[in-house]
Amino acid sequence: MNALKRKMKDILATLPDDQRFIASEMADNYIFLSVRVTELREALDKQPTIITYDNGGGQKGLRENPYLATYNKLVTRHADLCMKLVKLIPGEAEDVRDELEKFIGL
Repeated sequence: MNALKRKMKDILATLPDDQRFIASEMADNYIFLSVRVTELREALDKQPTIITYDNGGGQKGLRENPYLATYNKLVTRHADLCMKLVKLIPGEAEDVRDELEKFIGL
């Protein structure tokens, strides 16, 4: 996470002052979600999508892995933050936009 923060800080330093604060807040959330999405993806790689359950009261069956629902929510928010961060970069700062897009993986 620290490596991501350092790289993002370098990119954000090139933004105009009036955009840097909001971009910094969004970048912090982007980095947090990046780490969590990766953790969830790794957990899902080791577990099935559908799991069995037994609530101890006689109910048993199959259900969606709760990690999957959480992953789907986080990956959607993560993608939304990606797009918002890229849009904050002014059109004339094409080199900064390219660097951010490369960092994000767009």
